[in-house]
Amino acid sequence: MNSAQNSPTRPDKPDTGQQATPETRAPAGTSCPLGGCKWSRWILWGAIFLMVVLYLNANRSVPAAFDWVTDFEAGLAEAQQTDQPVMAVFHADWCGPCKQMERNVFSSQQVGRAVEAWTPVKIDVDRQPRLAERYEVSALPTTLLLSAEGEVLARRAGYMDADELIAFLRDHVPEQTSTAPTP
Repeated sequence: MNSAQNSPTRPDKPDTGQQATPETRAPAGTSCPLGGCKWSRWILWGAIFLMVVLYLNANRSVPAAFDWVTDFEAGLAEAQQTDQPVMAVFHADWCGPCKQMERNVFSSQQVGRAVEAWTPVKIDVDRQPRLAERYEVSALPTTLLLSAEGEVLARRAGYMDADELIAFLRDHVPEQTSTAPTP
């Protein structure tokens, strides 16, 4: 048996039958296969930790700048008592843009002031599919501006940033509530 047959070979390189010499080896610290040195393990675990932190931060719950009514009929009753129109937002727990609006838009104090002229109702389409069907909601989030009787005044499907939502509300305030403060 010759020495070439006894020497370990790398599967990605053909065995030339030559032994590695100090001149042919990579310099120390320049080649470190994943898991082969302690720093690569720390870097891998650090990257995993960072991804988990970013994921949790992106999915954190942020309180709205106003109180939602989650029962549609109760929202209509409140709107009739206060003589206000309804801002109905159709959403779902699995909807990414819905979560973005929750974090970035509904938590805004400016949006909170704009919503004061409305009765805000939040409708989960998974829990109230008949209501979503009744109002022909096919995309999420969908924001409907309704009269206190439930008649559609305006509709907007998709994500809106704070300025867009404020303008949408301001542009559709019914005449009887036009004396309400606008942002």
